[in-house]
Amino acid sequence: EKDSIRKEGNRSSYYASAFTFINAFNCVSISIKGITLDGNSGKLNIGPAFGKEGIQLPAIGISVYNNKKVFITDCYMHHCALDGILIGWTGLKDTDAIYPHTITNVKAKYNGRQGISWVGGNNLTVINSEFSSTGKALNNGSPVVSKPSAGIDIEIEESIIKNGNFINCLVYDNAGPGLSSIGHDTYNIHFKGCTFIGTTNSAVYPKSQGFKFDSCTFVGKVERIFGSADKSKAISFKNCLFSMDKKLSPNGKVFNEASEFYEGQNVIFDRCEFNSFDSRLPVFNMKEIVFLNCTFAQKNDANFRASATFKGTTKFIFSGKGKIDASEATVEGELIYNDKKIKNLSELK
Repeated sequence: EKDSIRKEGNRSSYYASAFTFINAFNCVSISIKGITLDGNSGKLNIGPAFGKEGIQLPAIGISVYNNKKVFITDCYMHHCALDGILIGWTGLKDTDAIYPHTITNVKAKYNGRQGISWVGGNNLTVINSEFSSTGKALNNGSPVVSKPSAGIDIEIEESIIKNGNFINCLVYDNAGPGLSSIGHDTYNIHFKGCTFIGTTNSAVYPKSQGFKFDSCTFVGKVERIFGSADKSKAISFKNCLFSMDKKLSPNGKVFNEASEFYEGQNVIFDRCEFNSFDSRLPVFNMKEIVFLNCTFAQKNDANFRASATFKGTTKFIFSGKGKIDASEATVEGELIYNDKKIKNLSELK
């Protein structure tokens, strides 16, 4: 009887979920190779969301939980209404054995919530893969999207997350941040040679501990980098490029609000380059941020508040009218402004 169902107040009485193509649980070893999974989100019958997070119902390409060994290779998951890939291990602890998961040459595009969600595990390696256009599929003219609508989401659920390696990956044009992680006790999560391009939202939002970025490119806004009084937990960047150059975006769009490095205590940028183009250089308010052998370039008239510690050789390439506010800067090393050595940033007022 309809009235009795309504009185239950139980939403499970009303919805029907789509599907999970491959749902592997408690396997000793699983290998998935050379398949394409089309979630057909553009033609699903989609009802209203239950809450502000969107429709969080199963509509997944590959879901793997509590498996001892996983290999996903040469696969393409697209237009799934929830996640392209979901990886978890309920109840995993530091004292448990290490269970390696490896993802290689995978594309996850136009999915609704995430390209890939990592909610639990110890030892995940992702190589030469792409996580793009999350939340950009349309159904009757409306986006198929649920929060956080990221390319990569790292979010602990009843588990631990540690020892992750993302190598040569592309994360592009997602409705939410390209990478999203907020307030989690993660450990040893490394990104090497990855490219993050934000077109309508941030390139990355890495507000969890233990992240390291090496030789990565960030196009568009970077925000909420994780800092800590414990230096071992603060995020670090090495040999990275932070750019607002629209030429680096395949569709010519860049989410070009200034990057915000707030709360970045003990974050280190080592040999990084910052190029603002039509936007402005990053803003921050933590003197404990360290820029080591970094270069800052801008063509506009915005001022740069240098409230940080600058070590090694610091280069500034300014072609507009913007000035450097050095009132809260600490300098330990050499300063070069438009190819000229200077003694102190205060000379540039």
